[in-house]
Amino acid sequence: MVFKQRRLGFKNVRKALMDNLRILVFGKNGQLAKSLHGYLKFNPTFLSRDDVDLTSILDIKEQFLKYKPDFVINTSAFTNVELAETSKSEALTVNAENVKNIAQSCNEFAINMIHISSDYVFDGNSNESYTPECNTNPINHYGLSKLIGEQMAHNFHNQCMIIRTSWLFSENGNNFLKKMILNKHLDEFRVVNDQFGSPTYSNELARAISLVIESYRDKKLNNSIYHFSSGEVVTWYEFTRKIFNHFDEICNSKLSSKLIPCKSDFFSFNAERPKFSALDPNKFLKDFSFNIEALDDSIRTALLKIIEEDES
Repeated sequence: MVFKQRRLGFKNVRKALMDNLRILVFGKNGQLAKSLHGYLKFNPTFLSRDDVDLTSILDIKEQFLKYKPDFVINTSAFTNVELAETSKSEALTVNAENVKNIAQSCNEFAINMIHISSDYVFDGNSNESYTPECNTNPINHYGLSKLIGEQMAHNFHNQCMIIRTSWLFSENGNNFLKKMILNKHLDEFRVVNDQFGSPTYSNELARAISLVIESYRDKKLNNSIYHFSSGEVVTWYEFTRKIFNHFDEICNSKLSSKLIPCKSDFFSFNAERPKFSALDPNKFLKDFSFNIEALDDSIRTALLKIIEEDES
């Protein structure tokens, strides 16, 4: 009886710690932040660029004094790879200078920080999925700005976990899966079949971040880098084919669009893309005992939510 009471007491203390945990999320309007809404079990506050000026350390500190966060999650980013080539200064400000400001402020307040980065910090010359220990070598300005942001995060804070992710998709926001569904009425369209990566369901990444916070709710994070993705390696064409196949199955119909594989040089891109940027998530899966959903299941889940929303 005494043992049972002690167990109940521990559970109550643990619940109190979780209930009192405060989390601040930058990048309120992005698809990852929208996914985090459904997975953060604590007391999250979401801020957009209209709520906080991340170019101002003073403004960031004011938000910290107001919300007193235990964790800060930075999902804000300049993600337009093409535009980054012609708007280099803006991309560098958002993806690097702002990260420095957040990291400095978190360091001053001893706040745990989780920063989201990208597969584009790699050059794509590998034949195997990248692990966090692999050498970085970005080949476009977007990737360079994200790499500098990583360096800023770790140079100016010692409690920061960087999570690199790739080919993020979901039922929320602007992403590849939603674009493909919007194009399903076209007679035909071409999709690149010589770039390889690992698509990542935004909801799975949100679930992973929630687990990190739960694991470190009463501990300090150490500077670390993890990769998080589905782990399955596909081309953009193969990814699209999966999306269409699942859409056909769910709707019990056959899309009339003709999907044509092509090489990257068919399109006139400003930015060079890595030919292979798949991320190996096994370190994260092992360290946090995380069971990730299969890519096909994630695609199906996202499509079902999109269809359900369209019908409502």
